[in-house]
Amino acid sequence: MHVCVNIGASATCSTVAPTIGDNCYIGPGAKLYGDIVLGEHVAIGANSVVNKSFPDGHCIIAGVPAKVISNKHLDRNIE
Repeated sequence: MHVCVNIGASATCSTVAPTIGDNCYIGPGAKLYGDIVLGEHVAIGANSVVNKSFPDGHCIIAGVPAKVISNKHLDRNIE
């Protein structure tokens, strides 16, 4: 996880927050919020806004809002 990353609850329900799988990379300035699930080996691009789930993992997501930009298998340890 890089600098200026925000991980927060949903605006409508302050008791739910993102669930993040193992070996995920979160780029600088990324925002993750709400009741979302990120699977294992997800890489999130810098300044992305993640507001939906990517439970299958093994992908690279980026953008505002975030979407899959590559389904490349991330089999190396990305910390």
